[in-house]
Amino acid sequence: MRLAPRAVLLAVLTACLCGVLPSTAAEARPALETRGEQISLTVPAPGHSVDWQMGVRASSARASAFDLVLVSATGAALDGPGGLILTLEDDDGEMLAEGTAAQLRGSPITVAATPSQGWTTVRARARRPLQAGDEYRGTSAVLRFRFLSQAAPEDDGAFGPPDGGHLPRTGAAGVLTALLVALALILAGIRLYRAAQTERPQEEGPDDTPA
Repeated sequence: MRLAPRAVLLAVLTACLCGVLPSTAAEARPALETRGEQISLTVPAPGHSVDWQMGVRASSARASAFDLVLVSATGAALDGPGGLILTLEDDDGEMLAEGTAAQLRGSPITVAATPSQGWTTVRARARRPLQAGDEYRGTSAVLRFRFLSQAAPEDDGAFGPPDGGHLPRTGAAGVLTALLVALALILAGIRLYRAAQTERPQEEGPDDTPA
């Protein structure tokens, strides 16, 4: 069975697109291994705190930093007056963020990746102000964080932010590249199809020559 040139070209283009687009999407954000992103704690007495650690590492060496986001926080001691104060520090003890759950919820916090590309640690603390009342002691609170990856800039910062930081990777550049490649493949396929149509010999009719 002979396949039409149009069907062959369509199959080739589909295979190329399936190879380009998924690989680009996979590069947009390296897969992450995480630990300690969610914690359920018992609210301490005023002047006391609960400490824990969170960790993240990327499966790809391209990650230069991570965004840490407080996704959700439930518990009366998280939203009421005199409630828990959250403190986040890097592994060197440098302050990353501090505030109530309402102040931190949904705001990305940049965490620099370790140079060795191993586990990056964030030290977390939930404390009660010393002058707070005792109405929340013994109640429960649940905090759920999420790590998101950033990627290293492709040059040495010539187009980076003026403070020398890292811009979050959105994957837009990779998707645009994939779309341009797809467009080039489609145009090439159209040209090949037109060329095949032009060069195909005309089918000969029945032989009407008398014997």
